[in-house]
Amino acid sequence: MTRKYTTPVSADVTAEAERLHELTGETKSVTSLDNGDKQEIDWTHDGQVERITGQGSNGRTPYVGLGAKCLDLKSAVPAAGQPVQLYDCNSTVAQNWAFTPTPGQADADLGALTVYDDWCVQPAANTVGSAIQLQKCDGSAAQELKRSSTGQLAHPASGLCVAVKDAATANATPTVLAACDSTSAAQQWEAQNQTRYIYGPDGTRLLSVKGRQATLHLGEAEVTVHKGGALVNTQRSYAAPGGTVMRYAAANSSPQLVALAGDHQGSPYAEVALNGTMQVRVRKQDPFGNQRGAGTARRRHADPQGVPRRDPRRLLRLHPARGPHVRPGRRTLPVRRSGPRPGRPGAVQRLRLCAQQPGHPVRPDRPVRVADRLRAGRGPG
Repeated sequence: MTRKYTTPVSADVTAEAERLHELTGETKSVTSLDNGDKQEIDWTHDGQVERITGQGSNGRTPYVGLGAKCLDLKSAVPAAGQPVQLYDCNSTVAQNWAFTPTPGQADADLGALTVYDDWCVQPAANTVGSAIQLQKCDGSAAQELKRSSTGQLAHPASGLCVAVKDAATANATPTVLAACDSTSAAQQWEAQNQTRYIYGPDGTRLLSVKGRQATLHLGEAEVTVHKGGALVNTQRSYAAPGGTVMRYAAANSSPQLVALAGDHQGSPYAEVALNGTMQVRVRKQDPFGNQRGAGTARRRHADPQGVPRRDPRRLLRLHPARGPHVRPGRRTLPVRRSGPRPGRPGAVQRLRLCAQQPGHPVRPDRPVRVADRLRAGRGPG
């Protein structure tokens, strides 16, 4: 399998991956031929996904550190120089990080840690105590990190590691560069690389277990807790015209309302905060990892009543009270104003045929009225 794409710094990349399939046709694993990045999928006997191991290409996951708290982008604002901190895990976008291996080399654990698609982690300097910040991804060595088997995130350009400042566990504690120490808990970052799913008797997803977190699915509501039972967040969705309204709360914070608008594939596309700020966030990628653009706009091949655009029925509509009328900008079907000729239906007969066509709001047994005869050029008798 080959995929071609362009990086944020306009570099053209050709990525090749090897897919292994089960005898039943399901995908067993996907392995990058460039850097060895691998994602494995296990299935249930009835074709449901049971377990996913590995983030895979463009996969995102929280990184859990000291005090069972997560690596977090402060205020969830992607901007140059924005600090990266320790904060209570809340399953928000600001805590979902993607590790992208550096193209052109064979080490799957050497790459950039990104959030919001094209913003990368980068220390402010290469010295001990330098703040870990966010910068626009540029593919430079300053943005490269090395994942180790001990759970550390090393910064090769400086020879230092990402750590929680002073090993504090309070919310909003900044992250900094520190001398690497594999025994220091302040330098341990555990990616939630494995997700398991449990299904109910009817086949609907009941429970999702991702690393140290578990999510209970209750129809329109979801509850996420830490290992041990500490609440992470709750959310509930309400159907609304054109999208969905979601009410959510992180841990013990006040609940918030957001409006979600979907795209033509049914996935969330835009999010609008229903508060005084009315902040808008738009997903830059579709569910398949492709950048959104003009080509993804929905194309309609039928009118709201489901009638194809080229169908002649769209040219004439019969109104129960007013008889035939023309939609703005549409031509009428030919209605004869002269008397009937042998072998051809007259005006009144034509109107009766139109009324019997499917897709019109007129009953097939509706009799032709005097008003219809007058509009067709016939007398009332």
